[in-house]
Amino acid sequence: MRLSQPVNSNKDVNRISQFASWLLDIRNGNIGTPDKNDPESKNIIQIPHCFLIESRDRGLESLIHIVYGKNLISNPSPEELSVRAIICPKNKRADQVNALILSKTNSEGVVYNSCDSIKSHTHDSLELDNFYPQDYLNNLHFSGIPSHTLILKVNTLVMLIRNINQREGLCNGTRLIVTQLLPSMIEASIITGISVGKRVYIPRIKFVHNTSDLPFIFIRKQFPLKVRYAMTINKNQGQSLKKVGLYLTSSVFTHGQLYVALSRATSPHSIKILLQQEEALPFNCTRNVVFNDLLARVNMQESNLLNHG
Repeated sequence: MRLSQPVNSNKDVNRISQFASWLLDIRNGNIGTPDKNDPESKNIIQIPHCFLIESRDRGLESLIHIVYGKNLISNPSPEELSVRAIICPKNKRADQVNALILSKTNSEGVVYNSCDSIKSHTHDSLELDNFYPQDYLNNLHFSGIPSHTLILKVNTLVMLIRNINQREGLCNGTRLIVTQLLPSMIEASIITGISVGKRVYIPRIKFVHNTSDLPFIFIRKQFPLKVRYAMTINKNQGQSLKKVGLYLTSSVFTHGQLYVALSRATSPHSIKILLQQEEALPFNCTRNVVFNDLLARVNMQESNLLNHG
């Protein structure tokens, strides 16, 4: 939790203090009513109205506007983009938000399709190609591997999903702005990390999925990039943001996720939450997941660090 709002009055002090206490109560599972389906680990909590976007019909449009404003997407500022994000519990929803934001820009998109192939676990086999046509391979999705189709535009905000050259600042999680779309390279400018402002060229690389759940080794050659206006809660850990939009079409599903999402905000003024949940919950409520045994271990570790610090 990194609260850094300038304090101008006692009212500001009180609001920041209340926000900090609310976050800690969420972290520790101290607020809300037990969920009847899992009373040990889940509480149903009310989100204060000051954080909610209540427009159901155009709620996502409102959230995008609050986080990115009117012109920032079309006329990106590296400094401003690096401290803003829409965050979602799952990749699928983040991908949908990214596609919507990308469609709002006026420039023409360039489509980059991957080159997909397979080989036997034991030896190369041409016979496999007869069983698994290209259309089937192109539609496969695996965690940590980009999709077959990547659509980019100049000025798009993207994120690296592989370490390419750590010395040059090209690490997994580095954010960049696309500056030129070439047939075999993506030119971009780094906006986070140790090489802010550096112009770099991103090549296609091979991604390999080699597990026993498939009868073959899957290989995809694609740019190691994802559009990054929206991202998952887990991918946002450790960041401090001055504009945060939390988009919940379903409740969080694992320990501490809600706290991690909310605590990315550096002040109570910098976060807005859109609840469009499919579950049968009141419009201003969501579930918080806290595993008490895990929380106890974390608290003990933090206590030991303080005692020996």
